[in-house]
Parts: sequence; C-alpha cells; structure tokens
Amino acid sequence: GLTIRIRWVDRTGIAVNSIYMAAAHIGLQQFDAAEVLLTDAFRICRELDNQHDMGLCHLYLGILAKRRIQPE
Repeated sequence: GLTIRIRWVDRTGIAVNSIYMAAAHIGLQQFDAAEVLLTDAFRICRELDNQHDMGLCHLYLGILAKRRIQPE
C-alpha cells in the first residue's frame, strides 16, 4: 500500500500507511524502523494539518517509547 501511495503522491495515504507499518514494526521489536516511519508520518501530518493522524503518530510514538524501556 505504501508503494502505491508514494507513486500516486497521496501524502495522506503515505502518512496513514506509514503509521500502521510502524505499528507492525513495533510489534516485531524493530524500533528503529518504526521511529523512521513515524517521524516521516508526523512531518506529513503536520504539513497537511491532519490532526487525527497526528494523534495516531503521538499514540504510536508513546507505545514505541514504552516498548524501548520495557520490551516484551
């Protein structure tokens, strides 16, 4: 999905796909990859003033921070 959104230059879609891919990376304990995806998504959401998805970025950034401290 992310590749298609990038080809279409669908910035909202890129952000949303990145957020959910980051969530999957967090689940796999691939924290660095998740952080890159969330940072990019957050930047796009801020540029588009997309408050909802910016909130999702905050949520997953919080989960990421917690998992780095207390991995399962």
